Amino acid sequence: LAYVSNESGVVQVYVRPFPKSGSAVWQVSTGGGRGPIWARSGRELFYQTERNELMAVETRGGATFTWSSPRVLFDLSDYQLNPWHPTYDVAPDGERFLMARRVGNPSTEVVLTQNWFHEVRQVLQGRR
Repeated sequence: LAYVSNESGVVQVYVRPFPKSGSAVWQVSTGGGRGPIWARSGRELFYQTERNELMAVETRGGATFTWSSPRVLFDLSDYQLNPWHPTYDVAPDGERFLMARRVGNPSTEVVLTQNWFHEVRQVLQGRR
């Protein structure tokens, strides 16, 4: 189980076994971290740093949990981030990421389309 806590005084990424979460805890990030997401394989954990970097650590479970030194994958400055939860996901192959890129000036306008399928049917049937 990967999670974020400030129990050290700095927001860091931690890992605990599940379901026996009280048996051990490991601090995986070294310079602060947030938004941890596991690769589908369970052999890699990704997280964001306060410096807007996407980090990766290789992991190995078993009798004891081990992990590699964190390595920077790429800069996240051009992407929409949220400090409270991950705003990205990892492709099943663990090689690609889905993220929202910042473009232009942020808008405060939200467009809500209701009955979208009805509208599409109307257009396709030439009624609009």
